[in-house]
Amino acid sequence: MSNNIAESPVKQCPFDVIVVTSPDEKSALAVRELIVSSCGRFPSNYLEENATSSVLESKDGTLFISTSDPYGVRMGSGGGTIAALAEADDEFLNRNCTQLPTVLICHAGGESSRCPTQIALGKAWTSLPVVSQHERDELTGASFSTRVSNPTSLLIDSLSYLFEKVPKGSVVVAASDVLLSFGDDTAIGRKRLNFDHIAKNGDNGDNRVFGLSFPAPLETAKNHGVFVVESGCKNNDRKEEWEIRSTYRVLQKPSREEMIDIIDPPCTFQHSYGSHGSASDVVEELAAWIDTGVIAFFPGAADTLRDLSNSSLKLCTRRGIKQMYENSCRIEDQSKCSETNHRSKSRSLVDFANLNAPKICLYSDILHSLRTTARNKELPMNDDVVSSMHKTLSGLELFTCVIPSGSFVHLGTSGELLDFLSLGTSGIIRDAGQAVTSKVEVSGRSMLLTRRALASLTSIESNIIQPCVVLNTCIGGNNSTIAIGRGSIIEHSLLQEDHESSIEVEIGERCLISGLRSNIRGSSLRVPSGICLQLLPLTSNGLNATSVNGAFACLCFGVDDEIKAAPPKTVFGIDFDLFLEISGLKISDLWDDVDKRMIWNAKIIPVILEDHQMKLGLSFLEWIRFLVDNSKTAERETVSMHCKSLPGFQQWKNSRRLSISELRDHVNPEAEVLHRKSIMSHGVRCNKALFAITERRNEPCNLDYILDFVSNTFSSKYVHLWEFSEVRSLLDELERAIWRYAEDACFDIVGRCLMTMSLLLSDINDSLNKPNSTEIGLKTSLSNDENAALASLAGPFWSCPESKFLSIKDGRIGPYTLSFNRNDLLDCCAFLERAASIMVGRCVRGNDSQALILASSKPVALDTTVVASAPSRIDLSGGWTDTPPISFEHGGRVACLAVTVDKRRPLQATCRMTKLKGIILRTESRTLDGELVSSSEVRIECLKDMREYNNPRGDCSLLKCALIYLGLTTAEEILAYPSHSIQQYLNKFCQREKFGSDFGLEIISASLLPTGSGMGGSSILGGCILAAIARCIGVTLCNDYLVHAVLMVEQMLTTGGGWQDQIGGLFGGLKMGTSDANVVLKTKVIQYNLTPSIRDELSRRLALVFTGKPRLAKDILQNVLRRWARRKSDIVSTVHELFCGASEAVDSLMDGDLNRLGSCLSSYWEHKKIMAGLESGVEPDFVKSLLALLRSRGDVVGGTLCGAGGGGFLVLLLAEGKTLEEIKLRVDKEGVDEYSSLSWHSCAVDEVGLTVELIEEK
Repeated sequence: MSNNIAESPVKQCPFDVIVVTSPDEKSALAVRELIVSSCGRFPSNYLEENATSSVLESKDGTLFISTSDPYGVRMGSGGGTIAALAEADDEFLNRNCTQLPTVLICHAGGESSRCPTQIALGKAWTSLPVVSQHERDELTGASFSTRVSNPTSLLIDSLSYLFEKVPKGSVVVAASDVLLSFGDDTAIGRKRLNFDHIAKNGDNGDNRVFGLSFPAPLETAKNHGVFVVESGCKNNDRKEEWEIRSTYRVLQKPSREEMIDIIDPPCTFQHSYGSHGSASDVVEELAAWIDTGVIAFFPGAADTLRDLSNSSLKLCTRRGIKQMYENSCRIEDQSKCSETNHRSKSRSLVDFANLNAPKICLYSDILHSLRTTARNKELPMNDDVVSSMHKTLSGLELFTCVIPSGSFVHLGTSGELLDFLSLGTSGIIRDAGQAVTSKVEVSGRSMLLTRRALASLTSIESNIIQPCVVLNTCIGGNNSTIAIGRGSIIEHSLLQEDHESSIEVEIGERCLISGLRSNIRGSSLRVPSGICLQLLPLTSNGLNATSVNGAFACLCFGVDDEIKAAPPKTVFGIDFDLFLEISGLKISDLWDDVDKRMIWNAKIIPVILEDHQMKLGLSFLEWIRFLVDNSKTAERETVSMHCKSLPGFQQWKNSRRLSISELRDHVNPEAEVLHRKSIMSHGVRCNKALFAITERRNEPCNLDYILDFVSNTFSSKYVHLWEFSEVRSLLDELERAIWRYAEDACFDIVGRCLMTMSLLLSDINDSLNKPNSTEIGLKTSLSNDENAALASLAGPFWSCPESKFLSIKDGRIGPYTLSFNRNDLLDCCAFLERAASIMVGRCVRGNDSQALILASSKPVALDTTVVASAPSRIDLSGGWTDTPPISFEHGGRVACLAVTVDKRRPLQATCRMTKLKGIILRTESRTLDGELVSSSEVRIECLKDMREYNNPRGDCSLLKCALIYLGLTTAEEILAYPSHSIQQYLNKFCQREKFGSDFGLEIISASLLPTGSGMGGSSILGGCILAAIARCIGVTLCNDYLVHAVLMVEQMLTTGGGWQDQIGGLFGGLKMGTSDANVVLKTKVIQYNLTPSIRDELSRRLALVFTGKPRLAKDILQNVLRRWARRKSDIVSTVHELFCGASEAVDSLMDGDLNRLGSCLSSYWEHKKIMAGLESGVEPDFVKSLLALLRSRGDVVGGTLCGAGGGGFLVLLLAEGKTLEEIKLRVDKEGVDEYSSLSWHSCAVDEVGLTVELIEEK
């Protein structure tokens, strides 16, 4: 674990009362929700029980007070401090407490005039995405999560650490619109101030005040307060993590020259920033000790502040104002004849407060009243409130606490906020060994900033998502497109498609987008680069909004627009004069009669009302985008004319518009807080994703938000991602769904959960590592524990204890044991995928009992050979819809044709009982002329020889699976009793136990088609093998049952596969196979009788071309099933097209319209390519060029690679009048190397299908 990660928060807060101030009462009411959610430990329903109280009590007893200056008076940071302290004391003492409280006062800052996007709640509540550590969750094992924090929350956390040992009764005042970072070496969870060091000459330091100070570049320091400290400054001195020094002077916004000129003691010093591990990465620059805004008053000094609240600064407190007002009223009553007093009586309490309350600054008034080494004498006094305050405070001495590794960030403008989050998050995601040279990156890493927090971006393409920050936002849907430019921020936005439409979101570079609502009218949102766009809810007062129609301000301006520059330099990032010229707007369109024209007081914010459908129109963005995109063109007159003609321009011009300065009075902060709270949490997103699985919806189980989170969360060198609640809770939900639905025998749901988990981990792996071409599902060797778990999954489900199965998975992805080793993670993916395929197999098998289906008859005599043979098949359309789980989740329909190749039926299996013991299995691959190409032979003498039955690349695996399926033995027996002789199992299997003598079994399969032909060879051969063995041992199988039996064998073999191949070859002629969308898979076969003329014409025009590139169907099958498991919209729609295409192919053939059939074949091929993925290699380049060549010459009317594609046989439907021989000659003349290896074959309809014959020994 990195030292950068802060420890869990201290259990007991050092502050008895924490006062959080806001600019006004409505903001103070609104931010209570933020205080409860981010600043303390409160019960989940706390505000429901404390709906109106400004005082909030956390679980540890700390009081939080959300307040503002009394009666709306702006009395400055000093007056606000006195008011807040009095309120804290009153509330604390009213609870029967006998000692004065230790108080933290967090001031919210000003009106956010230079950063208008924070105007609703203030910069103190700027949203920041951070990583948070918490106690390890007992259920998920997670100990980290991301959250949306804010400067106030971070400040309270850091000061609670820093002041853990602060003397009781102290008062700490801080500005919460700044960000304080304590650097990598002084992580605030590990270092705290030791207040014993403050004692001096026997004095306990109670009467002292000290300011917290960090080093800052002079360019930053000139805009803030600066401490000039005694004892000098050692260059690059990092030995002392903090130190208390005497204060020589306090400067307020000094110039660079003024700071440099102060040399005794020096104000400036050289300071280094960046990585501490390499000197080349360190950046040095001239710095000064900046005032961070944190001032600590020790108990004696705090008592002096309290005395002021009861004396000269009494009119800064709520109780003091009220008391003085009441006294004023009593005096008036006693002097009724005084006209002046009569007027005074009519004045309200608020008016009285505004007239009489003094305005005191904490820094320029209170801080400058304190004694420093440069000012030991009292300041000259006058007979006023301020002079009285100076006299009272002059006895207190000011010290400075310097922290060399600290850094100070003040987010003054929108541009600074953007740059801080962009650079700050780029520092946090670096690996531990990488240099971090930027001061902002150092701060970001210390604060644990991250690019994502409560973010859900779906339907994202990686090439259109640049490094950007997204927080508390849900954008996208199943058919959406999202593009976000580099350096942009999107926060508190909800844009999701409905069932009838999709959305398209395109955000330019360096944009700040906030508060977008789901009820924005239209299907697209495009924001040009460099624009801030924010929707803010308004109160209805004076805006003609009703309770039905909500009102919103659409705050839109350029990121780098100088809000307070007079006159404006830019607006929307465009030169102001150019903006006026192009838009044709006049000064009077933007300003009333004001002396100082600024963007601050320009009426550029349109008020938008919800229409009768509760929709919000943002069409005016169109003309702003047009302005930004075309502002630099030379054709200004043309641009201006087009600009004025845009509907959005007229909407903007004619709308009620506010200035930013007016917006503060109309914004509804409480509604804004409620909007932010309402946006989907992780749990809702997780449940929505699982809903698609558990409700058996053919729509995406969209987990893009998790991948987006993984890609944008800091490096695994800091924290394992499995320790994040976002990841762990999703895996936990999937696991719970697995066991919940397994108990109800909903194995399709279980399988989809397992497949989703496998895909999620695979995608996470690809996010953390560079993906390669290795497929996750091709792992062939499993550990004994894994095999045992998988075998028990295939049996009665309750025989696989939950702990046995999950212990393997947790060994791979558990919170304590996972290493980020690619092979380990991919092994886990492969295991989960294998488990998913077993669940598919359970659905294929259904609830039927095998023993009831297999009817016994008399076995054949010894040395009598059973020969089963069949044609191959051509799939005409609908392929992939027959493949489980597609076939029972969507429903399947495939049109196919049984055919001979060069007048031969290419698939055959023989089985005979022999006098030799044991089992001999043999597979043969031959040419169409019958010449032996290769063979393999396996002798089975004991059960261990049956191992590797589920390895499709193993010797005689298909034959082994057929024997297991028909009942020779079981997978469990093979694992449990490997040394058992096969003979006892064989005697029973062949019904020869009563004969008393042992015998053997010889099974031979032969194919005249090359492996990976695409013509259904393995499945049809599986049917032949099952038919031959069954007839030999005395089991009756019909063709209908053989279709299902082959499915089961292929599930056992782990090649998967559907039912179209066996239907295509075992049943003769043209037919259509179907299966309903039903968990229990059942197939039907409809056979069609072609007229002799159509059949003969079809046989003449069909041609087969072997591409010379065999492929294993499983390789492509796994990719297709993964794509189906994701349920992306293109896959779901393609499956529907395939389903409908089967009927179209049958209809065209029955009508004798072969040209139309050719079009069906070509469309079919395009759909198959989509299913496999265009980058999957399913269509070799030379096949693509060959098809294009034949089409361009008019030689063919259609064609497709048979089966899954990727190689094998290409079926062509020749144009009328064309022959195979002439086309072959023309292709050979092209001189293409790949074409020379092609082999061309005739093809004819076979109307017989599977045949089984007995050949007795002569």
